[in-house]
Amino acid sequence: MSAVKKGGSGDMSGVVSEPLTRSTTGQPSVGGLAMAHTLELLECSVCCEAMIPPIFQCKEGHTLCSECKNRVKQCPACRCDTIDIRCRALEKVAEGLDEIPCKFAQYGCRQNIKYTLKKEHEGKCAFRPFPCLHVQNGCSFEGSSAELVQHLVSEHNYTQTESSKISFTCKKENGTVYPGEDAEQWVWQRSIHSCFDKHFVLRVHRKVDCDPQFYVSVAVLHSRHHSNRYSISTSGNHRKYTFEGPVWSIRKGFKEIERVRDCLILPENIALFLSGGKGSENDLAIINLSITGEILPP
Repeated sequence: MSAVKKGGSGDMSGVVSEPLTRSTTGQPSVGGLAMAHTLELLECSVCCEAMIPPIFQCKEGHTLCSECKNRVKQCPACRCDTIDIRCRALEKVAEGLDEIPCKFAQYGCRQNIKYTLKKEHEGKCAFRPFPCLHVQNGCSFEGSSAELVQHLVSEHNYTQTESSKISFTCKKENGTVYPGEDAEQWVWQRSIHSCFDKHFVLRVHRKVDCDPQFYVSVAVLHSRHHSNRYSISTSGNHRKYTFEGPVWSIRKGFKEIERVRDCLILPENIALFLSGGKGSENDLAIINLSITGEILPP
């Protein structure tokens, strides 16, 4: 049995054979072929992601993964129409790789994975980096929770507080407006609370579905779900509304928290009433919603 070595990315032409040894499981494993080059060999020439069996190639030897094979009509390298040839040699190489480090090792993952399970593991890895909370605005940053906090403070003007106590006031001038299909969406999200060795983000969202409502929630920059609880309240005009519940992981997203309504929800007329209005106004200029609460220990 032999492994194949390519001359260029995704190119199986001009291959050189190198011997494969056997792993302790009896499966073929790479002998003299360098691991870095082997992983490069297993990159799809279309999407540049790791290929797992079944692996395909065109008649000229350019390889592609099964997802791209179903998505494109021609080989992007040579425009060949025949792209459904199984590349058995690369499949055997892929199946023989047993101890592959997770690509998120730099963020703390110490697990070695069988190559064919690598993509599945990395899709759920607890150490995978967090994307910026403003990715919808075009920010492409990603990093560990600590790196993300530094990024949010330096690039998006967040304030970081070393406290579990929550105290924030929503006013029109400190909110951010996003265009919506039916009406403007207002978001107050510039506050980070660092406590219990984690970082928590407070978000207030004026969301317009049928009727405008204010969603107040807290999420944690951590992979573990529901590891903490929080209590939160808002009051005014001799009224008080409270909520206590679990802190969701930011990986679930604020959108999902709001979808299942697991947070403090205020109709807009109530939010305006708590701000000192009469409840009949429809003017966000008077919004002055005081949010207080606490992140509770695990």
